Amino acid sequence: MKPVDGVKIFSVSEISARINGILKDTFASVWVEGEISNYKRHPASGHSYLTLKDEKSQLSAIMFRNVGEKVKFDIEDGQKVLCFGSIGVYQPQGKYQIYIENIEPQGLGALQLAFEQLKAKLEKEGLFEEKYKKQIPIFPKKIGIVTSSSGAAIKDIISNINKRFSRIHLIVNPVRVQGKGSAEEIAQAIEEFNTFDDIDVLIVGRGGGSLEDLWAFNEEIVARAIFNSKIPIISAVGHEKDYLISDFVADLRAATPTKAAEVVIGSEKEFNVTLINYSKRMQAAFKDSLNNLEKLFLRLSHSRFFKDPRELVYQRQQELDEAVVSLSRSFKHYLSLKQERLKRYTDLITAKRPEVILRDYKRRLFDLYRIFEKSIMQYIDIKGRDLAAVTSQMEALSPLAVLSRGYGMSFDKDKKIIKSTKDLKKDDEIETLLKDGRIKSIIKKIDSEIKK
Repeated sequence: MKPVDGVKIFSVSEISARINGILKDTFASVWVEGEISNYKRHPASGHSYLTLKDEKSQLSAIMFRNVGEKVKFDIEDGQKVLCFGSIGVYQPQGKYQIYIENIEPQGLGALQLAFEQLKAKLEKEGLFEEKYKKQIPIFPKKIGIVTSSSGAAIKDIISNINKRFSRIHLIVNPVRVQGKGSAEEIAQAIEEFNTFDDIDVLIVGRGGGSLEDLWAFNEEIVARAIFNSKIPIISAVGHEKDYLISDFVADLRAATPTKAAEVVIGSEKEFNVTLINYSKRMQAAFKDSLNNLEKLFLRLSHSRFFKDPRELVYQRQQELDEAVVSLSRSFKHYLSLKQERLKRYTDLITAKRPEVILRDYKRRLFDLYRIFEKSIMQYIDIKGRDLAAVTSQMEALSPLAVLSRGYGMSFDKDKKIIKSTKDLKKDDEIETLLKDGRIKSIIKKIDSEIKK
């Protein structure tokens, strides 16, 4: 199919521009709800890119940097949000998307969600733990105050402190307590106070207001400045019901600035009353002690020692003499026992002298030698008789003994004993052993019968 003559032919860019115009006219101001996915923030430009999705569809979205900087909570995948903006086309890719101008979490409000997120983060890091809380001094000499110089809070704090204790040195470091840059001013004021060495305690706070008005005290920079402070800090922000991040990190929370003035220093009147009571109790205790000492002195003054001190000395001298005699007797008895033990040990050592022991061992060794020598001679004698008997038996059984009785032994040419006539034949040469020599013979005749 070919285009008909005179029909308008659009380029791709023209189609994208037309669609973009239609979308912007139709969806110039819309609210869209959905779940965030694929959230990314460009590191260079600071623009945020994300996708809004529901069960059936998804919509690309972009949030420019100037909008993202105003968002109080941390954007994360999986959050359900409401987004306000306009729908348009990103023409280089022909992709339609929403240009976000405002974003709010569904359920919790944006500020409340940001509060919960930061609270969870700092609590996980341990900034709220009791072990890091510093003790508030009972009688501070110099108090630093971080708040607005024009608000009602500073007037309440100063007037109530002066009513309770007029001789207190107050130093105010005025800051903005709401609006852009207020959190940075509060944190800087805390850090500046920490450069001094004579500030005993700080009051950081402001009067009541909406969550947006109090938000500077929910910022992370203020929380970390409070935590890192070497000076104890009382957080006094808003009303009784208001709990902020600064309250959790501070060393002490005061429900209101007025309460902060009450907890930072006791009442001078109450303090004077306490001093008077302590003074009266000390006077009464001193009077009682003095009366007790007087009674003791009277009792001692009527004692025998004060009447005749020498008697007590004489008595102690007599007791000392008796102790010396008893000690001397005990020492002599102890010495006698030791001498007897020493004598027993001396006799035992004398009996066990090396030369005595050696002489005894020599005697016992000589006796053993004689017994051993006698036993050896008896053993040799017995074995000699046994050897003679065996020798006699061997000589009786010896072939030489048989030869001495007139017998002889004949051998063949291979030096084997001839035991039978069957081992010989005529003309064989044999050798006969007699008791006094050998003879060689040649067989001339063999007679197998033995003649008697």
